[in-house]
Amino acid sequence: MGLFNENATGRISPLGNFTGFDDSTEYFFALSPIPGQTGAGILQPNYNAFTSYELHAFTSGCPEVASSIVYLNTTIVHPGSPSHGQYVTKIKEIAFWRFDENGAVLYYDAQISNLSLWFAKFTGADISNGAVQALDIVTNLCPQIQARCTGANQVYSRYFEFYFWLSSRFNFLQWKVRRRK
Repeated sequence: MGLFNENATGRISPLGNFTGFDDSTEYFFALSPIPGQTGAGILQPNYNAFTSYELHAFTSGCPEVASSIVYLNTTIVHPGSPSHGQYVTKIKEIAFWRFDENGAVLYYDAQISNLSLWFAKFTGADISNGAVQALDIVTNLCPQIQARCTGANQVYSRYFEFYFWLSSRFNFLQWKVRRRK
């Protein structure tokens, strides 16, 4: 038994819809930053990582459904650096979950309301701008995934292939993220 049912389907706002086990797990595990990741195409390593969480609410009136509010705390993970352990920011996810008879996630609907602010805090990139999104995907996200997904986990031979696939699934240039002033 795993975290997700093989037929898991859900929506993450503002990102999009995810169908099946591969889409669901790829999203959940790709969201977390990898400290110090290097590789072809990565312009500058990022030393941020989720290092703790705050579960503010997990409510359920029956075994099949639940709702949750979770904050994931981001700190710098760079041993030997003066900034190691420094708190950066947190990201908030509000979600509704439906579980199968074995307790694995079957359906989910989640919202990350401060995604743009969280991302800007540790990268300096304003992803509410479509051109910045596209550039960051090519110079940050795709190369990091390529560096992480090797051997049996490799899906794309070059990170530009991943970029074109991702662009075909999500129109990032149209993605609007609310920003606080």
